[in-house]
Amino acid sequence: MARTQEDKTQSILENSLEYTFELGLHGELIRLNAAARDTLQIRPDNLLKKARLSDLVLIQDSKSLRDCLQTSWRGHKKNITFRVESSRGNV
Repeated sequence: MARTQEDKTQSILENSLEYTFELGLHGELIRLNAAARDTLQIRPDNLLKKARLSDLVLIQDSKSLRDCLQTSWRGHKKNITFRVESSRGNV
């Protein structure tokens, strides 16, 4: 049963056209879907080597991201828009 749920979650994540990612409790990137990998220009083989979302977010947006993550970890909903810098320097 747990494996089936994990497979469903992975399928939803990968097939979403939206930029979708899964974070750990400390902001570490656990999974990114294809749209997010394309946006960040990250190859799958070097995808998650201790990367944190905060490492990719522009400094001007880091406080908003931190506030949003803290709100969501408390169980509340919050939406934000933030800018990231790709591995090639594109914003």
